[in-house]
Amino acid sequence: MARVWSTTQPARQPPQEKTEEPVTVLVTGFGPFLDKFPLNTSWLLCTRLPALIPSSSHPSHLSPSTPSSGPTTPIRILIHPSPIRVSYPTVSHLSPTLLPPLNPIFPHPDIILHIGLAAGRNFYTLEEGAHREGYDRIPDVDGVRWSTSDIERTFPRAEFPARLTTRFHTSDILPRWQKNLTESTLRSAKFTESNPSARVRETPEAEYDALKQKQQQQQQQTQPPIPDVRLSPDAGNFLCGFIYYNTLANCYSLQKLQELDHTPTTVKMPTVAFLHVPDLTYSEEGLEEGKEVVVGLIKALVESLRTVGVKEGIEKGSEEREESGSVERRVDVNFRA
Repeated sequence: MARVWSTTQPARQPPQEKTEEPVTVLVTGFGPFLDKFPLNTSWLLCTRLPALIPSSSHPSHLSPSTPSSGPTTPIRILIHPSPIRVSYPTVSHLSPTLLPPLNPIFPHPDIILHIGLAAGRNFYTLEEGAHREGYDRIPDVDGVRWSTSDIERTFPRAEFPARLTTRFHTSDILPRWQKNLTESTLRSAKFTESNPSARVRETPEAEYDALKQKQQQQQQQTQPPIPDVRLSPDAGNFLCGFIYYNTLANCYSLQKLQELDHTPTTVKMPTVAFLHVPDLTYSEEGLEEGKEVVVGLIKALVESLRTVGVKEGIEKGSEEREESGSVERRVDVNFRA
């Protein structure tokens, strides 16, 4: 039997919208340290993060006060395969492998976010920088200290600044972060649960305006406060500060090599950030809050990267000299009396 071909023309399809390429964020967390913390919140939060934040899930405001929302940059979240051992040699060997060309991940991450535990705090901090020295005071989980000679071997004083800071505009990120937490799904769920009038209900048209006004008043009174998020100038003199300086310094070295080469490069240098989180292992609700804080920060980092950009090159901090004693006086937040 002969095949009969349809003469009907297929319906014209609308042109496909051009979407932005996802921003790739690599996130790391630490393993256990101290007998008191066999479970490290930083890693537990990593394991809860979504693999993808779709473009419609986070705001694309040009500024945190802009009320509109629309198509936005999707975010791909990659988690380091395992918790990082709280060990100076481990971090020293690992840090360069997170960056191109040693990082096998493709596409290379646009952002590297290190997360660490600040057990002595009940708030979250985006750290602005880290110091080159001061890591010989506190031994790691294997009893190893990172001596001055170790530091000089990896990051010679003649070539690397005493302090390095992130390329992100942290003053721009903080209000975005806070706004994202205000709008987070967790906060909305808490509010709906604690405020019956916020639930959807069948309402006669005549009562709508009055009920809406009442809901707004109740929302201001009963909506729980957002988690306490802050900026902090320094990540400390234990493994948190150590990994932060290492990754910043390796980026700094990569940047210098690119400048010396004087040729265009396709190697993408990631922008590095560090988040300190409190101990949240005491409750499931605390861990869920922590996850929302991390997601809110990741969104803020991407929003700021997309709309404001970053500082040119790795920023050198204040030119304090290590021998002045200022570095030695620093005590990591996890070891303060």
